[in-house]
Amino acid sequence: MKILYGIQGTGNGHITRGRAMAPRLSAAGHEVDFLFSGRPAAQYFDMECFGEYRAFTGLTLKINQGKLDYLGTTVGNSPLKFIADARSLNCQEYDQIITDFEPVTAWAGKNHIMGVLGIGHQYAFQHRIPLAGDNLAGRLVFRYFAPAKQAIGLHWHHFDQPILPPILEATESSADIDETLILVYTPSLSTQGLQELLVHHPDFHFHVYTGVDQPQRQQNVHLLPFSREGFQQDLRTAGGVICNAGFALISEILTLGKKALAIPLHGHMEQLSNAAALQQLNLMQTAPELTPSTLSNWLKQSSATRIRFPDTAEQIVQRLTEGAPLDDMDWIQSVWKLVEYH
Repeated sequence: MKILYGIQGTGNGHITRGRAMAPRLSAAGHEVDFLFSGRPAAQYFDMECFGEYRAFTGLTLKINQGKLDYLGTTVGNSPLKFIADARSLNCQEYDQIITDFEPVTAWAGKNHIMGVLGIGHQYAFQHRIPLAGDNLAGRLVFRYFAPAKQAIGLHWHHFDQPILPPILEATESSADIDETLILVYTPSLSTQGLQELLVHHPDFHFHVYTGVDQPQRQQNVHLLPFSREGFQQDLRTAGGVICNAGFALISEILTLGKKALAIPLHGHMEQLSNAAALQQLNLMQTAPELTPSTLSNWLKQSSATRIRFPDTAEQIVQRLTEGAPLDDMDWIQSVWKLVEYH
């Protein structure tokens, strides 16, 4: 089967899911053309598994001072360029079109004879799951940003809905955990503000991944450039993680059984809802702000939840290869039975 697979590039979580799907699709004998949009082409890194992928401008969500900027999102995107990109795709040469909330492929394939298959966390919001920060703009984004004829949502719990567990790359925690190492990845927070907050905890050393060209150090705070290899190494060995409430990274943290503090992006319906789900399921500590007291109390915490999710990517690829429906509730329930809680 020849597949056009669109992946939203604004955040790294969608790309992480793509890295799990790519080798499984290839192993099953499928020919896949990957398309990315949402960030400049030069900003993608460690993309070898996607072969000769294409990068489009697409649409992207704008962040301003730690908040989702709906006006900036509207003004900052070019609808004419987006329409031209979508029209440039020849969807007729593909047997299947898949989108991980990527709008160019979604809109290009909207009238394709087979329609578009959406696979991603955002599609879970079509069902009854925990919601917070509900607003019209957020609902419009979920409905129209990357529409799909058939949508398969992903989440940490089924909530008695036709959704699947997270898609993850295989990873294991290091045998040598450094309890004093804290991994920090909060793109919405200013680096200077983080440094001023973290230096007051000299018993810990913080690895902050941010937009620097070279590693920098201020006392116990290490500023590090984006690196998938370095980030994954720190994630495996760290004693804890401070991050926003993005779905993919939280999923990895739960799989590794790390303690974490999730700070949802202000005004971001998805992240606010993720935080609500984490609280409802009692999986992880969340906070609306990273304050001195919140940080101090969390650093003293030692408990964490570990969940072993099944190989959801392999399950999906097997169904696609067999031509079996992905919305069959008996199959979905059988996948959830493979989840192990520790």
